[in-house]
Amino acid sequence: MNSFNIDSLKNGIKVITRQSPNTPRIAINLFMGTGAKFEKKAGVANLTSRLLLQGTAARTAEELANELDSNAIELGVESKQDYMRARTLFLNEDFDKAIDLLEDTLKNSTFENIEKEKTKFIGELQVELDSPKTLAFDNLIKTIFYNHPYGHSHTEILESLPCLTVEDVQDYYFKESFVPEKMIFSVVGDVDRERILRVLDERFGSISAANGSSVDVPVPELPENRLVTISRVDAAQAQVVKGWIGPSISDEDFPAVTLLNMILGSSGLSSRLFVELRDKKGLAYHVRSSLEALKHLGLLTVYIGTAPGNINTCLEGFETEINKL
Repeated sequence: MNSFNIDSLKNGIKVITRQSPNTPRIAINLFMGTGAKFEKKAGVANLTSRLLLQGTAARTAEELANELDSNAIELGVESKQDYMRARTLFLNEDFDKAIDLLEDTLKNSTFENIEKEKTKFIGELQVELDSPKTLAFDNLIKTIFYNHPYGHSHTEILESLPCLTVEDVQDYYFKESFVPEKMIFSVVGDVDRERILRVLDERFGSISAANGSSVDVPVPELPENRLVTISRVDAAQAQVVKGWIGPSISDEDFPAVTLLNMILGSSGLSSRLFVELRDKKGLAYHVRSSLEALKHLGLLTVYIGTAPGNINTCLEGFETEINKL
């Protein structure tokens, strides 16, 4: 079994390396411990991750894309609730080129295509929200995480996006995200550990600490049950979602709740919700539960798409199966 090593660059950035001999490609990931929970304005994390691939001081977006394609190098950036991640995957012989592109993207992005990217992002969110299921989950998330960093749902981002500026993006990225105290590199492949550390130190070891803010993420208070509805007179199907605050991924109860989720509704045809509400009662074609694992807390949900006249029956069915646990 391959082991891994944990080292630090001269400015404190952690580097995790794992050697995988005789493999043709190398994967490098940079995790930045920010994500949506560090947003002062909803959507700035996702907008930042999109803009990082839209050109640098040395390369336009088109030039960057062409250079990646011509060298068969994958490069992407994504943002989640608890982190932002830049990832690249490339052939061993393209190591130097991939590092050049990764460094240029992370250190020299201009973010100047912000208005064009905002327009594209707004359009994509609007299309997603055309789905009644997506809209139902959006409503749940912003309700259960009301005034909470995890509650920046699609609709909240849509409200915020028109007001976001280049300065908002630059502050979020350079002051909160791309700072040594929040950065961890992971490298896997047929690599030489000493070479990796030397190269990363040359390229990223001079980044200065920005004393980015820390975030104390509280558990949302839900003193009573809340029922929130979105009414559509022409809807042929009702989207019913019920949710609870769950344990974080590091909580001692997380394994038990993961097993509970599998039994209840995430294991497909054999799950209790599927057997009882779909097979036996014929209330829906699709019914399931899910557990979202986050750093500070979790979200357990149950979902069913059913005829509008069956809403109360489905809610009672949820309650019955949950009480059996």
